[in-house]
Amino acid sequence: SEYIENFWRIINWSYVGQLYNEGQTGRSDL
Repeated sequence: SEYIENFWRIINWSYVGQLYNEGQTGRSDL
């Protein structure tokens, strides 16, 4: 079960990171 929890934790972090990066790039473009 620990493996699954760590797996989802990495997925969530990567997903949030992408949204954050997209938001930063969008602001810089403006």
